[in-house]
Amino acid sequence: MRGTMSQGAADHIWAKVADNTAIVVENPSDVHNLERIQRACQVFGIRDVRLIQESTKPKDPRCQKALDLVGRPALGAKCRVLQSTAECVKDLTSEGFKSLATTLEAPSVNLYDLDFVASRKVAIWFGQEKHGLSSEAVEAAETRVFVPMVGMVQSLNVAASLAVILAEVVRQHLFNQPLPAPVAPPSAAKRGLSEAPDDACQPPSKRSPGAPAEELAVPLPTEAGPAILDGLTSSIAPARVEKFLSV
Repeated sequence: MRGTMSQGAADHIWAKVADNTAIVVENPSDVHNLERIQRACQVFGIRDVRLIQESTKPKDPRCQKALDLVGRPALGAKCRVLQSTAECVKDLTSEGFKSLATTLEAPSVNLYDLDFVASRKVAIWFGQEKHGLSSEAVEAAETRVFVPMVGMVQSLNVAASLAVILAEVVRQHLFNQPLPAPVAPPSAAKRGLSEAPDDACQPPSKRSPGAPAEELAVPLPTEAGPAILDGLTSSIAPARVEKFLSV
């Protein structure tokens, strides 16, 4: 049995992801990366982007290399700018967000072992390109997460990491539906074959002379499992699917 999702249902899920996902970027130093981060958020419908421009720690190298958005009003206008990590943590906590820090520091959880559907409101933190997240941000997070890699390179560009993580968040919400439990074939006794001759299951043309002419009736399962949503993409707007798959 195959199930489909209506356009209205798909739109509802996209809106749910947007309303319950926040992106936090701590002291970014590369304007092009920030532009790519904002573009990735637009692709996945994320509107809540918070940019920390730490001004209380002048000796911290993260603060020294942070972008100056005074001369880039258009870029800063697309984010919610905060003056410190502590302020951002306080705001997120009061709004009911669970913070996830992207870091390779132990104990860090594989991205694909996390359940984003069960977590109602999630704020995903990304650090500066060179220095990563501050210890304050990492310690304030409820969970640490990393993107698994198998090659020689042990890190991704921050914008690329964000796109990978957001793709998994959206994928889980759109496609994380229970698959039907496998149905075991009926046993011979349940099918009435325990006393039936061997050729009772053969087509009439191949049965031996004198074999019963009745066709064997095999009962079908009476309960269908949950619908598989592999037909989902056919009901989602093509442009939206193209954006989802192109990242």
